[in-house]
Amino acid sequence: MSTKKNTPGKSGPTPEYVDCIIFSILKEEKELFIGFLREKGFFDREVCETNAYGHSGLSAEKLFFIDKNRKIRTCVVCSLARNENIKEMGNAAAYKLLYIISRFYKSGFYINIGVVGAFGAKVKLGEVFLVSQNVCVTKKDSNGTFSQSTAEINRSIVQSVFDKINAAGHEELLRQISKNIKARLDAVKADREISTLLAGGEIALTEGTVKCGTCITFPHVLKNKAELLSDKSLDTLKEWDIVDMEAYYFADWFSLMKRIDSRHCFPKSELLIVKSPSDTCEEALKHKLKRLRKVAMGNISEYVAAYLSEIHEFTDGKTRRTMTCEEYLRSKCDKKHLPRLSRAASDTTDYDTLFSLIAETNSPSGSPFSISQLAKDMADIHRALIITGGPGKGENILLALIYECCASPKLYIDFNKLDRERCGVETICRCLLHLFESASGNYVLFLANLDSVVKKKDDGKKKDDEKKDADGQNDVEKVLNILDSCKDKFTFCITYNTNQDKTDCQFITEIKQKINANKEVVEITLNNICSYNEDKVASYVNCYASLFLADKTEAEKSCFIENCRHVISVEDALKKEIKHIDWQLMQLFGHFDKMFMKAEHLNIYEIISEYCAGHRLNEVVAEAMQRENIDRKYFGELECNVYCRAFVYARYLYQILLDLEKNISLLNRSDFYLSDFIDYFMHHLLSGSAEKERICRTLLKHIDEVDNNIRHELLYLLSKNLSGDNAVSGEVKSVVRQRIDQINLNDIGTDEEGCMKIIQYRTYALRLKDSGNAEYLQLFVEKMKTDKRFRRVNLAFFLNYYSQKEFTYAEVVGMSKEMKGKISGVMLHNALYKLRRILREGMNAGDAEVRMYYYTLKSLVDVAVRTGLGDKIDRAACAGWMQELDVMFEEDVAS
Repeated sequence: MSTKKNTPGKSGPTPEYVDCIIFSILKEEKELFIGFLREKGFFDREVCETNAYGHSGLSAEKLFFIDKNRKIRTCVVCSLARNENIKEMGNAAAYKLLYIISRFYKSGFYINIGVVGAFGAKVKLGEVFLVSQNVCVTKKDSNGTFSQSTAEINRSIVQSVFDKINAAGHEELLRQISKNIKARLDAVKADREISTLLAGGEIALTEGTVKCGTCITFPHVLKNKAELLSDKSLDTLKEWDIVDMEAYYFADWFSLMKRIDSRHCFPKSELLIVKSPSDTCEEALKHKLKRLRKVAMGNISEYVAAYLSEIHEFTDGKTRRTMTCEEYLRSKCDKKHLPRLSRAASDTTDYDTLFSLIAETNSPSGSPFSISQLAKDMADIHRALIITGGPGKGENILLALIYECCASPKLYIDFNKLDRERCGVETICRCLLHLFESASGNYVLFLANLDSVVKKKDDGKKKDDEKKDADGQNDVEKVLNILDSCKDKFTFCITYNTNQDKTDCQFITEIKQKINANKEVVEITLNNICSYNEDKVASYVNCYASLFLADKTEAEKSCFIENCRHVISVEDALKKEIKHIDWQLMQLFGHFDKMFMKAEHLNIYEIISEYCAGHRLNEVVAEAMQRENIDRKYFGELECNVYCRAFVYARYLYQILLDLEKNISLLNRSDFYLSDFIDYFMHHLLSGSAEKERICRTLLKHIDEVDNNIRHELLYLLSKNLSGDNAVSGEVKSVVRQRIDQINLNDIGTDEEGCMKIIQYRTYALRLKDSGNAEYLQLFVEKMKTDKRFRRVNLAFFLNYYSQKEFTYAEVVGMSKEMKGKISGVMLHNALYKLRRILREGMNAGDAEVRMYYYTLKSLVDVAVRTGLGDKIDRAACAGWMQELDVMFEEDVAS
């Protein structure tokens, strides 16, 4: 609301000027109407504070919309609040409502909306009336007759609105309105009571057209219109259309305001009354027609929304300046969405060095990585840039740096930071389309986190799932359409997190297709740095310290760098060292710079557990246990970091295992698989626990009650954390042997169950091999050599396990059937790193496990080539190395 100073000598606030004011007497009507307007593209819902200055009882919300001239307009929708100490309906309520509105808002266009009763014999329920005549009928006088008063209504305005709606050129708009109204009516006709009334001719429903109509205002709820119709003094009103309790009083007070209160209402302001009948004024039928209140309000919204956004010509004076679509986007996005940079973008030298360590590009240029050069390239309409990477690689920081260096007209939008309740994807797309229409030259759009558009959202309400999926799909289509429609004037710089909610390579392909109108699409993939590459790790840590520890002394920086290197290189008994270095990991290290200064021999488990403990870890796990479901949307700050997320999953599973007898049903509902990180943290939780033997014994006691799809995983997990000569370890080994003997490798079906048997056999065989029995793993490797299905299932498991993401059995099964479109460059990068590390450290060609990983590598290379990722294999310098391995293993996998 406006905060202008009061005019001398006048009390109260200065009313805020808005483009239109829509008001209803009931809050229920207002809420329904706003809901429908949101569906019609009105946006930025903002609850207004109107309980000051001695006036309460106004429930008001501000919405924005785009008019026919592509300007952003402001609409206030209001009603009386239910706590107002007056009657909800009638003359006093009507006068009070308009008076309160006039204290806060002022407009050139007022629209009264609401449901009414059908008075005329030919009126159909759900019809939309623009009220052109308005009469008030009061109680009988002492002679037993009714008295009538007529309110002033500008009929020419009503007729003008009607004519504009039905003017030539709006045929398609009217067809769509009628179609929407018909769909709404078809849904309500399924109601048994309403269908019975329709069949009996007691009611009739609209065909969807708008009409000019006459309205009677009666001071009380009219329970039976026969009372009025029987009075001869009202013969002239018998053919009137609708009846309500406020329309006359609204028109009466409005005409008074125009004449005497120019401070709160313009002398040329206009009032339009739009009503729709939802009942027949018969008390006996009202309870059967409740659903028609929503239908009537929906029909009103169809015409009001279309008229305001597509037809009405708003006039702007000195007191009102409207925003363009570009100005609106800048007010909601742009610099507000930019991530905070540690150093001014004018000096990109250290940033260039840092990103050159992790950036992989398809650009043919052999020049050094340069952010400033990328920014200059964006001035060329024939260029486009797509930056991809997994969580924590810094793709949005890189995009922001390019944005800051770019000299062209530009706009930055982070889809992950959109307030979807106030300004959704559809609104952004509509504004971008209008911006494109008005742009005179090349314009650079920086679109961050485009993956969040396709991210599915689930609020736990199963009945809403289909609608949410449909809304998400519509958003995807809208974004792709904008990319396609605007490519002739817009240069696109896009970030897409390819490891967020699983990879969607198909979507990235569609993006490239939409923006590629003779454009050179430069792709930059930000990868992890493999920890065995000591030179790169050292450079990365040094760059990070220079950029993000600028406030530290040189001694403190040196100490930090030294401890970073120590933590990164530390190895435990299971060789679960830090495999990759990325931006996210360094940010975690940065939180513990003081710990780094004082302590020695820290490991990643200590750092992550300490960080999570300070960010509601115990509460998150306790809430998940209470809900009997673990869901990332409840993780808070821990959701954004792959290391922290894995730790939460590990703690949740550990909490279940602590009281396994009680939690078996909860365990069986946990469909996430133990990824490499979850497995690593579970090892630390169990190895340091005095409860591990008790947990293992309980599992063995109830092993047949545990779901078959997680049984093998738990046996593997628990047994490898027991000492080899432990009695419980011997029992586990015996159970594992029994389970694997039940799987016949030569009789495994091609269905999902068969796929799961392959995974189970693989898991059991690896566990037995660690215990000194390699016979089963040898058999598995032989099957891999000759059976393509075994290789694909093994590869699907391997890719998911090292993907840095929690995953489910269904995803392994799905990937084993069809890998195209499901493998990202990041997954490939991680898997290649692990395979190279395993094979370089244990080059014993006779070892069954080493041979299994050799076949895994060959499958990976083959699939990468077939799915269009072969260039990444070439850049990883695998081709020559594979030939060396083939010679060493003296084997070829059967095609």
